[in-house]
Amino acid sequence: VVSTQSTGKLLFTGSDDGHVIILDTRASNKFKCLGHIDVKGQVTGIASLHQLKVEKEWCYLAVSSVVDNVSFISHAKIPVDLHLQPKEAFDDDTFHMDPKFINRTDCQLDFLASSVAMVNPHTMATVDVAKKMVVIFNLKDGQLSVTDKANGHLLKGGAVVISPHGKWAGSYGSDGQIIFRTVEDVQNSVSIPSHSHFLGGVSFLKFSHDGQQVLSCGKDGVIALWKWNYDSLATEEKATVLGAVDASRGRYASLLGLRKEQDAVLQNMTALSALKVPGEDLARES
Repeated sequence: VVSTQSTGKLLFTGSDDGHVIILDTRASNKFKCLGHIDVKGQVTGIASLHQLKVEKEWCYLAVSSVVDNVSFISHAKIPVDLHLQPKEAFDDDTFHMDPKFINRTDCQLDFLASSVAMVNPHTMATVDVAKKMVVIFNLKDGQLSVTDKANGHLLKGGAVVISPHGKWAGSYGSDGQIIFRTVEDVQNSVSIPSHSHFLGGVSFLKFSHDGQQVLSCGKDGVIALWKWNYDSLATEEKATVLGAVDASRGRYASLLGLRKEQDAVLQNMTALSALKVPGEDLARES
């Protein structure tokens, strides 16, 4: 499971062993491993959110995990410039993040969740696997409260993704459907048959940076690119939905300097070569 912090500096990756590794995505820092956090059980979802205009120096991280059919949500506040943090940010020599430093909160859910997505720093979305419902919940000051629920997919499982501007939610599952709804009104939805449920349905869904297109992948071997059709909307309605484009332009402008800087570093880097396996020469000689 992988999630990239929106301003491009951090990469979060999780696995079956309960470790969430935080990596520096910048070539100038040699893609270093900066730290890690441990969660209970198997990581089932990672989401990150950076409100550049509100909290420039921090981003929020949410991790869903499961152990023995019990789901947990871990929530933390991670410094964007993690490589500049003092030793007090870690609680051991393996660079495990100190829970107090990152304001970490761990909560057990009363239902089995298959993923996590972030709407804002303290509001998240997931899927109740057993009841096949999309669930919106808040997690703040150690307290978790469900704020909204809506019927989801026909088959158990699935996941939720949030558009980059935080206004739309898209869910997908093994029934082959993609369901879109607004975060403010999850009861109203539009369902699109996209991939064969006979072959396992939808396995991946991603909004484009401007929110105007959606990429889906299915276990049927199909990759599909969807584009919104606004022809039937009134002018004022178009202005509302095109707000995603304005948000995308702001993110692009914030990333422009970093991109130019890292492009220059990459151009001066030597080409990566295949890793040499210990004992490989000996094996060839034998």
